Amino acid sequence: MTQTHIAERLVSLYHVGAHGEDWYDSAQLTCQGMADELGLTLDTVAGIVSALSPRVRWAKNIEYARRFAQGEHVPVFRTSRAKAQRILDGEAPLDVLSGPKTRAFFNNLTGDLRHVTVDVWALRAVGETRKPTGKVYEEVSALYREAAEMLGVAPAMMQAAVWTAVRGSAE
Repeated sequence: MTQTHIAERLVSLYHVGAHGEDWYDSAQLTCQGMADELGLTLDTVAGIVSALSPRVRWAKNIEYARRFAQGEHVPVFRTSRAKAQRILDGEAPLDVLSGPKTRAFFNNLTGDLRHVTVDVWALRAVGETRKPTGKVYEEVSALYREAAEMLGVAPAMMQAAVWTAVRGSAE
């Protein structure tokens, strides 16, 4: 299948999951609400959420971020907790977050929708079976950007709508 065919498939999936295109707006409001509640900045909360996100579903991710910011232990990867702690201690999230997925997720949660958060669902949508490292991540991101350009939407909106279609809900 060519890159254009895959981008066209993403456009089709976008239409199926279009109700999820505003997912990042809603997620940003959730993070801002938590920031206001806990006396933190949006960047800090979005950084903690991003750091704790690997292999964690959204509802649990938010629960864990709140609990973590309040000083509780959360059952995530030790490296994720360490990064979240550095962010909570005042380091800039983009200086702490190292992977392309968590960096893109942070950017999306803070309103920069030019980035594509490539997770397992984003990979499945394009039929990718390789791990999303370096070159693969960029190739998949490029497919989402191409599809987004076809529809005139932000790349993150494309990814969120496709995620909703592939995963089955806007959880």
